[in-house]
Amino acid sequence: IARGFQYADGASGGGGGGGGESDSDLKTSLMAQEQAAVEDDDFELAAQIKDSLDRLEVLEAELKEKEDGKKAAVKKRDYDTAGKLSKEVKRLKEEIEIIACGGSGGGGMGQGAAEELSVPAPMINPSYPNLPISSYLNDTLFCKINTAYPGLQLVHEKPYIFIINNFLNQAECNKLLAKVGANMAPSVRSTNTIVRTSTTAIADNSELPAFRDRVGQLTNQRQDQLQYTKITRYEKGQMFGEHLDASAHNDSDVFNNRGKPSQDYYGDRIIAEKGMWTTYNKPCVNRFCTLFVYLNTCERGGATSFTWMGKHLGESGGDWYQNPVSYSTTAKKGSAEPKLAVRPEMGMAVMHFPCTAPHAGGYVDFNTTHQGEEAIDEKYIVQQFIYSDRYQLSSTSKDHPKGRLSAENF
Repeated sequence: IARGFQYADGASGGGGGGGGESDSDLKTSLMAQEQAAVEDDDFELAAQIKDSLDRLEVLEAELKEKEDGKKAAVKKRDYDTAGKLSKEVKRLKEEIEIIACGGSGGGGMGQGAAEELSVPAPMINPSYPNLPISSYLNDTLFCKINTAYPGLQLVHEKPYIFIINNFLNQAECNKLLAKVGANMAPSVRSTNTIVRTSTTAIADNSELPAFRDRVGQLTNQRQDQLQYTKITRYEKGQMFGEHLDASAHNDSDVFNNRGKPSQDYYGDRIIAEKGMWTTYNKPCVNRFCTLFVYLNTCERGGATSFTWMGKHLGESGGDWYQNPVSYSTTAKKGSAEPKLAVRPEMGMAVMHFPCTAPHAGGYVDFNTTHQGEEAIDEKYIVQQFIYSDRYQLSSTSKDHPKGRLSAENF
């Protein structure tokens, strides 16, 4: 995209002087450029333009929803909600402006002149793939996030793995780092067979209102779906072995028959029938979205590696993402793809989907198995687990906050 889009004659680029380009004109212009790129065999540019068209469609739909919500809030004299929605409307319009005019400034484009605009490239990390999001937009299995969120970059398909560049700035990372201290305790392990040697602090929701609100804006999920936020430290030599972020049912074979043949290892079918206590026993509800953010950059060690991609096959050995099934210890495994290793960079977030949404059965996706590689440089991350519906914790759970972590909220 940074190589430039050319707009139709008379398009102003939104900055004034030329009168502004309507949404339909912008779409028509982009579609024409996509076709021209295809005719020139420039498929990389064609894919980028298509991605922008997909992004524009999502932005416009969300903008209409927020504007309608703002009008309704004003009518009810709910000015607090109206103010929040007004900020969302402004942000969405700025995103559309990036696509429409590329920051062309106050002068606009001369009438009747088809000029090339220098469109600012989105925040993209060149160390990782930047895949078109069309496959995710057409997917019906997983959590539906805000694909218009600034800095969002799809780095892997099936499983869908995103990074969000600059999700937190340095000052915000420092605020969270200030919460690491006396309340750190050994990180909880789901089973005794997983190696986990880090330490974790758990924050009360009232201590991180802005952070949790930002997570909600990115993921399109309610606050009561968010587990307590965790801040984890890995000192030199510490790690977190291969694991999944979805929860297994207490009656599942992973807890009760480990090492024996199992057709429903994590208890997907049990959860579909009984639910889990932590999710008010609602069928198929589980942790279906994971977001974690690196609070510091590590030059050595500490990568998050996805190591099982391609191994969990679907029904009859087919594509799991066409016909998802419970994980069977006896079923045929697929050929593992090369691992995807994400290196810790301050402020960068990583997001993936540990299981399908309830309407798609809540199946745990073993292709999202990952590990925190052994730290050489000290590593700090924030972990936010998100359920597909409201969740609760028992009074005896170790995942409750132990007290305030620092004086300053974020």
